[in-house]
Amino acid sequence: MSRPSKYSPEFRERAVRLARESQSSISQVARDLGMHPETLRLWVRQDEANDGSRADRLATVEREELVSLRREVRDLRRANEILKAARVDSTGRRNTSSVEVLMGRPAGWMMELTGRSPMKSPGAPALRRDVERSFWREITKGLTSENAAIAVGASQAAGSRWFRERP
Repeated sequence: MSRPSKYSPEFRERAVRLARESQSSISQVARDLGMHPETLRLWVRQDEANDGSRADRLATVEREELVSLRREVRDLRRANEILKAARVDSTGRRNTSSVEVLMGRPAGWMMELTGRSPMKSPGAPALRRDVERSFWREITKGLTSENAAIAVGASQAAGSRWFRERP
């Protein structure tokens, strides 16, 4: 959102009318009004575009429509990416292998952020026991509890807890 103008719309209209109807240069009119000449020059150019006498600039209405359409395209592309990621394959399962979408984040964002792979859920108790056994194998190799947990795909907190609560 742009900041509010320090000039009122009425002042702007009068300044543009004066600059277009006057025999003086835009710089002279701007000095007389106590404003920067480039500001008045831009206002005059935009007014010329709005009334159709200047073809190299978009009219205000056209510019607003362009901004609105670009925003709509951006939103539709985002929605399309989400739908592609959530499509269902022929078996009825969600097919997320092609694009990883976690709350709108791109694939591999966790690795870029922390330098390690995303945590894996321990899942069913049998799987947790297998993961914990793998954890203890890594500990016997001389790794710290945090590094051993990362090596088996668990969180550092889980590794510390397993180490503290060892049997």
